[in-house]
Amino acid sequence: MIYADVKELLPQQPPYIFVDCIVDISPSDATTLMQVRADSPLVRDGKLQEAGILENIAQTCAVHIGYYSDDIKIGVVGAVPSLEIMRLPRVDEILETTVTVTAEVFNMRAVDVQVCCTGTPIARGSMKISLT
Repeated sequence: MIYADVKELLPQQPPYIFVDCIVDISPSDATTLMQVRADSPLVRDGKLQEAGILENIAQTCAVHIGYYSDDIKIGVVGAVPSLEIMRLPRVDEILETTVTVTAEVFNMRAVDVQVCCTGTPIARGSMKISLT
């Protein structure tokens, strides 16, 4: 596990922190962990909703950018050309989210994403992030 205070890498503040720690990071990809908590604003009926999965992915992208940058940049989800969510994770499950940069042009970044619970993919797709 890589030590980094993810709160220092993200513009979001609690309770909208959807990344707990960085597991692996390189210039081309990042993997984070997040435990689904019952008090999360995006948990309903004991499950993290689609918006929570999307926020977890976006924050994994933000952590990756922040780790290699001198300042926190605000990213905006520009497009989600594909995102398949196979199931919603339950409270106390741990998400392992990996983003892989596939292209970077000016202030736009394209990534492939995969979210797993206990080694089983529960979401995958691609996303485009616009950086300020």
